[in-house]
Amino acid sequence: MGPTVVLNETPLHDSPASDSPMDFPMSQDSPIENEPRPIGRKVAKAKRGSNSTNASKFLEEISRQNAMRLEIDMKTQENERAIKLEYTKEMEYIRKEKEYKKRIGKLWPSIQAICPLKQNNFGS
Repeated sequence: MGPTVVLNETPLHDSPASDSPMDFPMSQDSPIENEPRPIGRKVAKAKRGSNSTNASKFLEEISRQNAMRLEIDMKTQENERAIKLEYTKEMEYIRKEKEYKKRIGKLWPSIQAICPLKQNNFGS
């Protein structure tokens, strides 16, 4: 047998040959079996990818909400334009009505001269 190799005062090889794992039967409560398996590369990569998937879902949700907000803003602007148009039409109608009343007021004396109204139409 050769010299014992030591690293940082910890022997790297056991010198007796009888310590091989084949000499000892494995028990059911072995510490090796109870330890969880380390995560493999593919699983770790998939987990990293899920973060980017979550980020993309988050960005899609923001985009969807912005589209909804834009649609609501456009409908609001359309409603405001319709209200302004209706207001303008009403104001124009009122202006024309005032103008018509002015004209009728000027014409009323000549209309009375052509068709005089009786003061009392109830038997007098």
